[in-house]
Amino acid sequence: MVQKTPSRVKCTTNGAFEPIVARSQANATQMVHLNHLIRFLLSELMADYQFKTGRRLTAIELSEATGISRNTLSRMLNSKGHSTSTDSLDSLCKFFGCEIGDVVKYVPDDLAS
Repeated sequence: MVQKTPSRVKCTTNGAFEPIVARSQANATQMVHLNHLIRFLLSELMADYQFKTGRRLTAIELSEATGISRNTLSRMLNSKGHSTSTDSLDSLCKFFGCEIGDVVKYVPDDLAS
């Protein structure tokens, strides 16, 4: 029986064939790993806002005020390892009147898991 090889393969030094992983797939895997090192502090910022103003800030209100989609805000609030654009981070800093370190926090690799 003849075994088909994938259309995009490379020959290794020992004569075996390996599939070529697209650069975007390799980077996506690396990005997911790296994203676990950054934690969004959005829920803390929203709680501080509520404490200072005496009223609850919803994700819908924050979305309308910043131009960040509700889906993106939801992922920032609930998903471990979500990545976002610097535009979103900039909008959050402007809205809350804070620095970037108040929006995100670096978590060492050994504590991220």
